Amino acid sequence: MKKVYIQILFAFMIILSSINIFATDGYRRFTKPLDEETEERGKINNSFSDYIPFYSNSVFVNYNISRDSFPQNETSVKISRKNPNRVVAAWRDFRQGVNPANRRVGYSYSTDGGITWSVSKLLDSMLLPGFLKNSDPAVGVDTAGNFYIAVICISNTGALAVYKSTDQGVTFPTAFLIANDGSEDKEFITTDFTDGSPYKNTLYISWTRFSNNTGN
Repeated sequence: MKKVYIQILFAFMIILSSINIFATDGYRRFTKPLDEETEERGKINNSFSDYIPFYSNSVFVNYNISRDSFPQNETSVKISRKNPNRVVAAWRDFRQGVNPANRRVGYSYSTDGGITWSVSKLLDSMLLPGFLKNSDPAVGVDTAGNFYIAVICISNTGALAVYKSTDQGVTFPTAFLIANDGSEDKEFITTDFTDGSPYKNTLYISWTRFSNNTGN
């Protein structure tokens, strides 16, 4: 009986050893301690040209762009494709009133990769006659260093516009009305950065159009 127990124990040890050999993810065994696993979690190898978020074991510092007490939310941030130290952040801003809600879009820029930020400003809603409010920003960039902020323009209905900055996010003196056919909402903006593409640096915007006729 003792011999049988020894044989069973030996077989069990062989099985455990096999699991330890084959339980890998290409480079690391699953049996590594958790702290060793997380050490390499921030490393990424890719062939994409765009910036890709990923997990990191580093501790990042939060920087306050504005210390105002009024509500600010729905933030959008983009890094320049020309100079990675240039960063623009935009957000929904209530500095002109909460009740009733006076929605505006605030923005700020950084010249040192996000360590320090400029005094926050509001996009000029007067660039688009008939729309005194704007909201829900989405920041975009191109390879020339220009920044764009897509916004919802608010009056009795909702329109869609894009503000453009040619001085790397310092000012946004130009605005283009994109759509004004109803209640436009939840816009997103992106750019074609594909080398060789005939549409490289073309901006694309998507949004939701709410209508009483369709219920959407």
